[in-house]
Amino acid sequence: MIKAEKTGNKMELTIIGGSHDLICEFDEVLKAMYKVLDESVVKSAPFTAEDILHTMAHNAAAEGKENR
Repeated sequence: MIKAEKTGNKMELTIIGGSHDLICEFDEVLKAMYKVLDESVVKSAPFTAEDILHTMAHNAAAEGKENR
């Protein structure tokens, strides 16, 4: 289970479960985000929803490495 709570400017994540279950859940979240972004991004924009998700994943990975 991945639970995210936003309080003010901070985000608190609670992660419980096996890695396979978490990866499956994360995949479903990404698919849902992709669908929402894809429907809302203007087609004439120089970027796609996939570009946005790739950037978000890259930034999250970089932040994770910095926090170690």
